[in-house]
Amino acid sequence: MAVSILLTIFVTFLIHTSMHDAAEEKFNAQIDATVYAIQNRIKTYEQVLGGASGLFAASDNMTREKWKRFVDEQDVRDRFPGIQGVGVSTIIYDKDNLASHIEQVRNEGFPNYTVWPEGDRKEYHPVIYLEPFDTRNQRAFGYDMYSEPTRQSAIDLARESGLPTLSGKIKLIQETETDVQSGFLIYFPIYDQEKSIQSIEDRINAFEGFVYAPFRMNDLMTNTIGETYPNIVFVIYDENEDPENILFDYAKINNIDESDIDYIFTKTLTINVDQKNWILKFNALHSLHNDVENPLIILILSVGFGLSTALFFIFRAHNKILRLTEQSAREEKMIAIGELSARLVHDIRNPLTAIISWAQLIQLALKEKPNEKITKHVDSILDSTERITFQLKTVMDFVKAKPKTIDLHSLSSLFDESIKTTPIPDEVKINVPNTDLKIECDSSQMVVVFSNLITNSVQAMNGKGNIVVNFEVKKNNLIIEFVDTGPGISKENISKIFDPLFTTKDTGIGLGLVSCKSIIEHHKGTISVKNNPTTFTINLPLKQ
Repeated sequence: MAVSILLTIFVTFLIHTSMHDAAEEKFNAQIDATVYAIQNRIKTYEQVLGGASGLFAASDNMTREKWKRFVDEQDVRDRFPGIQGVGVSTIIYDKDNLASHIEQVRNEGFPNYTVWPEGDRKEYHPVIYLEPFDTRNQRAFGYDMYSEPTRQSAIDLARESGLPTLSGKIKLIQETETDVQSGFLIYFPIYDQEKSIQSIEDRINAFEGFVYAPFRMNDLMTNTIGETYPNIVFVIYDENEDPENILFDYAKINNIDESDIDYIFTKTLTINVDQKNWILKFNALHSLHNDVENPLIILILSVGFGLSTALFFIFRAHNKILRLTEQSAREEKMIAIGELSARLVHDIRNPLTAIISWAQLIQLALKEKPNEKITKHVDSILDSTERITFQLKTVMDFVKAKPKTIDLHSLSSLFDESIKTTPIPDEVKINVPNTDLKIECDSSQMVVVFSNLITNSVQAMNGKGNIVVNFEVKKNNLIIEFVDTGPGISKENISKIFDPLFTTKDTGIGLGLVSCKSIIEHHKGTISVKNNPTTFTINLPLKQ
């Protein structure tokens, strides 16, 4: 009896340790995904401001209407959630020039315009453009950002470094009396294009103003993170962990009670965002592991003490639980990969769209003023972006779940469609049996599988060799083999061939064979691979 009790306690300890490790892996995966999402969202906004700065610097006659049209075309609020607007400030060095500036803006149709707050300062940085020019943003029109110390510090750093600079925690001028949030600004300096900016002194002398963007922190983080990671909470501090420096508190804005937070799992990171240090302090919620761990441990203790003679079943349950834990960890990793992939595609598409648009505009301009060298470079840019767009589509096809449309199909027609839609070099020969069979499947998904396997063989043979397709029926199952004359798969790689993101190709992204495996398994089948010769074998039920 004593041995039985000790064994039960030991099994419970092993299960607790295993589940704790799985929960910790999930916790760290969600932290990595959160940090990645934040950094890439800020990087995207930095690219928007960089493009706006380039437009402003390149324009000899920037007007309010041109600026409005540019921001409207960017569709800022819909494409870049969390950004309050995109604005421009200019620099004025003395009160005489200040009076002239105010008169000029008033003559543009703003009779009440002034630079505020009033006072004598060595320089002024009033907001002159800010789009969308809605009620909130109109509150900042004419505001001298250099009059406030936190903004002034960021302005000086951006002007002297020539780099995009994020301010410290501020209250935006755009705030009203309701839903007041912490805010920050990103400054992107504008310089006279005909002056040197090699040294700090050069940059100060060439400086003309800023393109900048104001952000409301809760709006930004809600749109960046949302409820994607429900098992963690975090606080973002500006520079140090002082309560006065809290920029964002996930638990507070989502009304999460203190008792729901699990302080066993905690992690603090410092990230640098545009020359500003943010401290991110993460904690897990009890839901990270309690939903499974606590009831399971209680159950095992009860069974162990109540049925001390049934050790065989306890050990069997233990092994099963360990397998489920490992499966859960793999599923969490796949979920994290999917979430990261979707965010990565979103963050790449925005600057990619801008690159394609500018390249197409240059292409149109070259029709009026041909330049063979530039045309060649532009064509290269468009070809490259087309390949990237295809890779992004491949990623999204993998991430998105697709429902099956099952019907009875001819196997020969599926092979014909696969071969027709797959680029096959002249020196590759494909042999498919003349006989035909009927199979229940989703035809579009099965064509993807066959096409991916053919492409994989073509690449393995370096575009030269033979591919032989065999199929037969065994006990209501269809066995399909793809055999190629390639060099085979190395021993260290063959066990990883169906792992997500694993690839041995310079241009691959490691999702083709993963997609094949996923589709076949959704059809209640299996797929495997062996060497000598390289053979991919699909086993499918004839009826779904």
